[in-house]
Amino acid sequence: MYDSMDVIFSTWTNELKFKYNNIKNEEESKENTFMDKFEIKYITTNYDYINIPSSTLTGITLKYIPYQITCQIWSWDTNVVFVTRVNDNKYYCFEISRKNCRFVEVSDSKCDILRDYVHLDN
Repeated sequence: MYDSMDVIFSTWTNELKFKYNNIKNEEESKENTFMDKFEIKYITTNYDYINIPSSTLTGITLKYIPYQITCQIWSWDTNVVFVTRVNDNKYYCFEISRKNCRFVEVSDSKCDILRDYVHLDN
């Protein structure tokens, strides 16, 4: 029924939007928003936990297409890393790469490196 799905992350609004795109009939496209259970604190692309992030973003879009393993990450970056904080005030870091489009939780040590780099505990 849908040609693609955009997942949109925003640090400005702390929203996670799911937009189901119907190219043939735009009126049948749908959008859902998930919020209030977490904060998106930081987004960066092409980060390897050794070098300084190539970019810091206030939002990013991932495009999923049915029956494809890969996805399109905004601006063709190879990976994106998210730092989130949930209601228990614990930070969680996730990475997603363009080659498999799965969210992978980053180890606590790598998450600590990223949190310290961007001074989230200050």
